[in-house]
Formats: sequence, C-alpha cells, structure tokens
Amino acid sequence: MDQRLENQLRDKAGERDNKNKWRSYRLGRHTPSADLVDSIEITYSGGHAVLNHVLWKTLRLDSPISSHADLWLGELPPEIQGIIYQRDAKLRFEKKICRSLNQTHLSMLERRVGPDALACLIVLLRLAAENGDAHFAQSLSRRICRMLLILGPILGAMGIRTALVQYFEQEILPLSTQSGRHYQFWSKGYLLAAYELNLLANLIEEDENRAFTDTERIALRIDILDGWRRGLSRNVVTTAPTQPPKVPEQPLV
Repeated sequence: MDQRLENQLRDKAGERDNKNKWRSYRLGRHTPSADLVDSIEITYSGGHAVLNHVLWKTLRLDSPISSHADLWLGELPPEIQGIIYQRDAKLRFEKKICRSLNQTHLSMLERRVGPDALACLIVLLRLAAENGDAHFAQSLSRRICRMLLILGPILGAMGIRTALVQYFEQEILPLSTQSGRHYQFWSKGYLLAAYELNLLANLIEEDENRAFTDTERIALRIDILDGWRRGLSRNVVTTAPTQPPKVPEQPLV
C-alpha cells in the first residue's frame, strides 16, 4: 500500500515522497496534511471522512467544551441532532440542547451506535462535567462504556481499539467521577468484555439460522448488556473507585 500511494503521489507531483511517513501516521506520530489527504481521497475514498470526523475533536480536552460544543454538535447528522435539540412551536430545531434529556433519549443515541453517536455522548458528558451535573455525567459515561463494547470488533479491525479505550479510561470516563467513583469496565477489563459480548451475539445469531440486519445486531447486543439475553453479567459496566488504569491486556483474536 505504501508503494501504491507513493506511485500515485509521484505521478501527480513528479517526485518521490518519503514513504516512512505512512508508518509514522499509522503509529499516530504525525497527522497527514489536508492536501495529502485530498490527493489520496481521489483514488482511495473514505480516509478523508474518517480523519476529519468530529469525534476526534471532541476527545481533545485542551479544547474548551463551552466554546466548541454547539459547533461540534452541528457537525453531526440530523438524526442525531434531532434527539438532543429541543423543538420550537414551528417544529424547527432550536440550537439549544433539551434540558429534559433522559434515559429514553440516551437509549435512542445508543441504538445509533457509531462515531456520530459516540461523539454526541462525549460532548454531553463534557458539558455535564463542566456544569457540575455529576449524576447525568455518570449516566452518559455508562452509555459510552456500553457503546465502546458494542464497537469492539470494528475498533479492533481498525487497529485503534487498545489505544482508544485506554484513552477513554484515562481521560474521558474519570470526568464523570462522583463520590470518588466512575463507570468503567468489569474487573477482567474491556478486551475480554467486548470479546464475550461479540461471541455471545454471534452464537445467538447462528442459533436463529438467519442473517441479522445491522439494526438487529445492535439491538441484540444492547439486549445482552441489559441482561435480557443469556450469558453476560449485567455488571459488565459498573462504577468503581477512580484510580490509575491498568496496563491494557493483549487483544483477543
């Protein structure tokens, strides 16, 4: 892939680039320039959307949430904004987060599991933490933990699972600390919990002897986390004393 990308750039620019940059990008040491991403997007589409997704902005704790929240939420698709923004009498969205956000709204976000919904939960969590609403912040952090479990196979395939979850455990989830405790993964750790969730869901799908839709797969994993389907403890996500995170375990195959 290094060679294919370099050939494309060389054909365009007439000179050879330093191929080692691709490895530094993979390891997170550097970020590709906008021009480079645009050049690659022409032939290999998809990277631009991933690299520039609002999720990565929401994870930057050095960016004040009070001055960025509305802008970041505005980058999310309408179906996500429709859940969190209140409506006026003319059925138009007001650019103001609904004060009555409850577990029903959070369940709606959870069923739209993905980078958009995850980014939304992070913004809401950071706002709640800044406003001192520890109870709501803990509800949001619990949903974030559950969403990361559901996304386990996807994050693993992207090669970012261990590093991303470690960042959440170190920087994001502790924002919801209340009485010295915050939501985190059970004592066996995220990797094993995500593995068991995916294994159980796949076994149930095989038992039903039919191909599930993406929506059904998400709903099944939510049911398992809620304890409605067999095999996985409902305490897979629980509060525990805030403390330095453990060294991540090796990813399960």
